[in-house]
Amino acid sequence: MEKNTLNESVWSGFTNIYSLSKTLRFELRPVGKDGKRLSPEDAKKLFSKIIEQDKKIKGAYVALKPILDKIHEQVINESLNSEEVKKINFSEYYGAYKQKKELKSREDALRTEFSRFILSHGRRLQYSVYEINNSKRILELVEIEIKDRFEKRFDQGDNVLIFKITNEKHIIRYGYAKNEETDLVMY
Repeated sequence: MEKNTLNESVWSGFTNIYSLSKTLRFELRPVGKDGKRLSPEDAKKLFSKIIEQDKKIKGAYVALKPILDKIHEQVINESLNSEEVKKINFSEYYGAYKQKKELKSREDALRTEFSRFILSHGRRLQYSVYEINNSKRILELVEIEIKDRFEKRFDQGDNVLIFKITNEKHIIRYGYAKNEETDLVMY
């Protein structure tokens, strides 16, 4: 597989193809079997046929649903009462399910604890993006705490990245973030 360069990514064929005004003008236009655009009258007839067909399908569904539900219930009951199913030891499956549920609970607790720890030293910018108060001493303490308290509890499904930004002049801010570095003036 060929490596993508900085200017070319897997999305380059889908992005920045059209100007915004062109993108906003795209619309769905009904066409006939010959591929030509339908007149407003023909389009209206076609849509009314589609709506009528959808109403028939909905009616059939409403009429058949109770019957299909009953058949489904019978199949399930017959399956669960079969001799083959009675031979299955479901306790193993239940044990695995319970183990997985407990693991998820521990992972959620770890993430909550870690989030609270980070919030005690900074603030949340986005769902999983935090900004830590910019002090060399605080950053060192946070790194030590992560290493001592959390690192051994993280697994391959966890990602923690620390970006040390030493020169604020290199930070380009957009949206709300650009307001955070300006003085507040009230009249």
